Amino acid sequence: MSLSRKQLIKAMAAGTTAAVGLSPGIANASVGRGRLIECDVCVIGGGASGTYTAMRLRELGRDVLVVERTDRLGGHTETYRDPATGRTAEVGLLIWRDLPIVRDFFDKLDVPVEISAGRQEPPKFADFRTGRLIDYQYPPTTVMSAYLRIRRKYPFLEAGFDLPDLVPSELLMPFREFAAEHNLGSLVPFVFRALDGFGNLLDLPTLYIMKGLDIDGTSRIIKGHSFLTTKARNNGGLYEKATARLGDDVLFGAELTGVAREDGGVTLRAATPQGVHTIRAKRVVFTAPPVPGNLAPFDLDDTERALFGRFRSTFFYTGLLRLPGVPDNLTVQNATAEPPFHTPAMPVTYFIEPSGVTGLHKVKYGSTVALTHAQVRARVLADIRRLVAAGTLPRTTMELETLKSHSPYALTVSRDDIADGFYRRLYSLQGRNRTFYNGAAFQTHDSSLLWQFTERLLPRLDQVGRPLRPR
Repeated sequence: MSLSRKQLIKAMAAGTTAAVGLSPGIANASVGRGRLIECDVCVIGGGASGTYTAMRLRELGRDVLVVERTDRLGGHTETYRDPATGRTAEVGLLIWRDLPIVRDFFDKLDVPVEISAGRQEPPKFADFRTGRLIDYQYPPTTVMSAYLRIRRKYPFLEAGFDLPDLVPSELLMPFREFAAEHNLGSLVPFVFRALDGFGNLLDLPTLYIMKGLDIDGTSRIIKGHSFLTTKARNNGGLYEKATARLGDDVLFGAELTGVAREDGGVTLRAATPQGVHTIRAKRVVFTAPPVPGNLAPFDLDDTERALFGRFRSTFFYTGLLRLPGVPDNLTVQNATAEPPFHTPAMPVTYFIEPSGVTGLHKVKYGSTVALTHAQVRARVLADIRRLVAAGTLPRTTMELETLKSHSPYALTVSRDDIADGFYRRLYSLQGRNRTFYNGAAFQTHDSSLLWQFTERLLPRLDQVGRPLRPR
């Protein structure tokens, strides 16, 4: 059955299950307990971008509602409390840049921060295929400084994917060619770790490496400038405070089942454990990864469908390993002995590193195809067994204590798409059909920079249709 937008809105308002894709069982069990929610802006996704967007809209006097699929805010930021010690370890995001916008957000939520100590010991490098150590170490900062000199040629990349009509050829070439041309092969293992989760890094257009290793971030690393973490060693605490502040303006466990957009506003349907709610908003801010699965409930037009269909993603997993007897300050990074790049092929365990909790090490795993948690667990533990068998790690029992998926991750398009103006057309979607977009696909995987991106986006919300008025 094909419905127009107006028909879809009427059907959704009436609770028609066929129009919104609800099974009759869900509809009969839940619709009666749902409610009608009206707001100025509906924010879809409660990660770093969505939470910050909602908080700022609240400050500006807007009525806001966050629709979050999981049972918490924070997205890639997640803190694990070890039942054995009661101490906390970060499963996701570790640090933020020391920027005024970051300190201001933490201050508003009354979450104390401090300078992160960073890594205290240099990493060891091992080939996880054999478990054996290899003879490699990160290059001196002069090599990174050489990269930074090149990166400074492209300041327009700092604010997003603000590319000129004629995209510089250097940004389009595969990173392996860029690294070889500029004698930066020895830097690749550092990039491999800094941009973990980006898949086949060497084959990506150099644009994405330059987005991930920007001018400010690279300068901070070279100069040893500070990054921030929470004093309580609980990064997730920031989002717990945001949850308390937003209160009933967050729908948790909410699955969108239909979104219809027209001149008068946007009508959404969200199935939650409490019922199927109808949401009527003036605007939508979509902050989840814009991939077909996440956008399926939307009434996409041909332009939107064509653009979002170009994205490719990786699959990224983070966890905590319980490895009693392994030194708490030990980091082992996966690398190969083969020059010039020393970079293992996907899928791969990136590294194990200290978690800050005795007996627990953080681990990251990446793939270009989706894997089950059972598959990731088996592969990670097989890698650890090889490290133990080779003597790189001491003999130990091992258990993957927790495992989280950050998939889909690192949305990219081909070099041909980039050259053909993909990002110019993508950015032109802002405000189209009363929908705005935020998140890593429109900037980069960095909460600090995403919050800056949000500040530039917020004024545009008043430029579509009826202005939003403070309460």
